[in-house]
Amino acid sequence: MEQWIESELKKTVKNIEPSPQLYFKIKNQIRLQEEKRMKKGVFTSKKAKSIVVLAALCVMSLTCYGAMKITGYESHSYLEFSSFPTASQVEKKVDFAPKFVEKFTNGFAFESASVGSMSGVDDSFNKVTEEYKQITFGYKKDGQYIGITNRLATEEMPEDYTDMQPIDVDGVTAYYSSAEYKFFPPDEKPSQEDLKLQEEGKLFISYGSAEIQQQTIQSLFWQEDGILYEMTALDVDINQEELVQMAKEIIQQ
Repeated sequence: MEQWIESELKKTVKNIEPSPQLYFKIKNQIRLQEEKRMKKGVFTSKKAKSIVVLAALCVMSLTCYGAMKITGYESHSYLEFSSFPTASQVEKKVDFAPKFVEKFTNGFAFESASVGSMSGVDDSFNKVTEEYKQITFGYKKDGQYIGITNRLATEEMPEDYTDMQPIDVDGVTAYYSSAEYKFFPPDEKPSQEDLKLQEEGKLFISYGSAEIQQQTIQSLFWQEDGILYEMTALDVDINQEELVQMAKEIIQQ
């Protein structure tokens, strides 16, 4: 019986995976909260540590605290398509019809697509919004990954583009951001050079990882026909112009 239960559980969770956009939202909220504390002059490593450790745990639980009107997000997704789907297959799963491509001119090609949902939660993790269906298209090139998540744009769960650069992409306003993050284990201390870069706003220090990691996170957001598009590149060798070109290729579909 125990072997059967174990087998069934493995089947159930095999295709569950966190949304790349949730990962971005967690890191973006960490950055915004750290900036606010630094501007107020009340930044302390102890406070930062407790916040980012919570965020690291949120990656596992698929729940994250934010700093917007709703206090957090809850998200989950399941691997749904291992081969390139048709538009009707996608619409059947998420009840809306986003634009998407099989391969970009820069070589990033479709690998898989995950279907799931996202909702807003309060401080007690109670849902305070509806669940909104979403789909994430994953593209790979030379082992590097770019995710593009689509969901309906709603007033309940607005996006904050305050610190992002507006860009015109074929008549559609998109928003771009890029940030350097360095993650440390809870008991590891940043170097004086790291702290100086943080003071200059060139590096965002966070805690909670198993080992020291530094990552560049680039993101491009836009809305078209009531659908939100979120393109996220984690440590990908790509520049802003290339991401904009990828967005253009989707918009022109």
